[in-house]
Amino acid sequence: MKLFIPTRAFFEPAALEYPLGKKIYEELVAKDIPIKITTSHNRVLGIPDTTP
Repeated sequence: MKLFIPTRAFFEPAALEYPLGKKIYEELVAKDIPIKITTSHNRVLGIPDTTP
């Protein structure tokens, strides 16, 4: 099975207050995966309208 590696990630600020959220964030940063911090979990802006 091929390992899934995201092309981008979105985080809520509160997610970084949890150990797992911090761990995932740090792993993605180490892999140079673009990360955007969202202002609301109800509305995520900046997602491109095309898919691979």
